[in-house]
Amino acid sequence: MGRHARPAPSAPPPDAALPAPLAVLGRLARLWPRLVLAATAGLTTTLVVAWAGTPWGTSALVGAGVAVVVLGAAWLATTVPPPARPTAPTAPAETGLDGGDARPPGPHAVQ
Repeated sequence: MGRHARPAPSAPPPDAALPAPLAVLGRLARLWPRLVLAATAGLTTTLVVAWAGTPWGTSALVGAGVAVVVLGAAWLATTVPPPARPTAPTAPAETGLDGGDARPPGPHAVQ
């Protein structure tokens, strides 16, 4: 979920210079995918729990709870800082703890 991290605090928000109505639309545009995900998770959970034989009122309550949890998880994902380095780390199977080659000695295909 770290890929959803916000930009660095020193960078101004992209909608900071926009008039108030456009700034609200900008914030809503950023929240829209999270709201759709939460609504989908809540509706799906409601339908599955109702299909399993639970009364509709209880199913709707469970679905609403799932939607709230999904929104909370999406918000929490935005608080994770971005990776420190832009490149992917080397696979641990190819390097030892000291960064050297961890493969056993012998002929290996050159990549």
